[in-house]
Amino acid sequence: MAVNRRFLGRRGQSVAAKEAVARRQREDDAPRLKDVAGHVTSLKFAIEETQDGIELAEVKHTRRIVLDHASARFEFACTEAKCEGGGHDITRDVLDGLEARKAEFGGKHACTGATEHAPCTRVLIFEAEAEYGD
Repeated sequence: MAVNRRFLGRRGQSVAAKEAVARRQREDDAPRLKDVAGHVTSLKFAIEETQDGIELAEVKHTRRIVLDHASARFEFACTEAKCEGGGHDITRDVLDGLEARKAEFGGKHACTGATEHAPCTRVLIFEAEAEYGD
């Protein structure tokens, strides 16, 4: 079986795997959500991606946040297999919504990466639902 070397780093680790490790490290280094927005008692996201304005059914999902362990960084990988260096950092949008104690908020974020010959055209669309205590 032929291996596409473009997706492999020097030690055989894929570019996507290296980006995932870096993303997890940024999340680990960020403050904890309970320290930044301790008034949040529940948080979940409905997430989908579009490409060139077309909804991609295979990347629709719901993510519930486990508040006891959650990072105050909200970054999602781009699901385009050929995208390098991309992703979706919606941290500011989420923290602003939580600070304003909005029960529902959302937004869009264009991927910051590129495919072989052009910028990535994926867009992440999120809707968040939050509940708050005192």
